[in-house]
Amino acid sequence: MSSSKVRKWVRAFKDGWENVHDEPRSGRPSVITDDLVNVVDEKICEDQRFTISTSALEFPNVGRTTLHKVVSEKLKFRKLCARWVPRLLTEEHKLKRMVCALDFFWIDIIKKVINFREDCHRGRDMGFSHNPRV
Repeated sequence: MSSSKVRKWVRAFKDGWENVHDEPRSGRPSVITDDLVNVVDEKICEDQRFTISTSALEFPNVGRTTLHKVVSEKLKFRKLCARWVPRLLTEEHKLKRMVCALDFFWIDIIKKVINFREDCHRGRDMGFSHNPRV
C-alpha cells in the first residue's frame, strides 16, 4: 500500500471514522439478480447438458460472461463430462469418500501383510541375501 493511502486512512481515523468497510456508492446495478439465478438453476435442473452458448440465446438480455458467473460462482456448478454438476460436496458425500478411502487403504495393507507372510513361509527371495561363508 502506498504511503499516501496510509496517510489518507490515518487522517480518516483521526477525524472519527470508525468503519473499515467502504460506504455504498451509486453506480450501475448488478445484472445478476435472484430471479435470474433461480431461472438459470431451473434450466440446469431441466437439462444438465445445456451450454452457455445455447442459454445465451434463451436469455438475450444477459451476456455469456454473466451467465457463466451465475452458473459457476452463484450456483457453484462446473462442467464435468458434458454435464453441469455441483462443485461442493455435502458432508455426507465427504464422509462416504473418507470411509471408502480408509477401506481401500486397509485392504491394501492386509494384502501386503498376507503376501509378505506367504513369501516368508515359502522361502521366496525377498531381497535379503544370506552368505554363511562370511
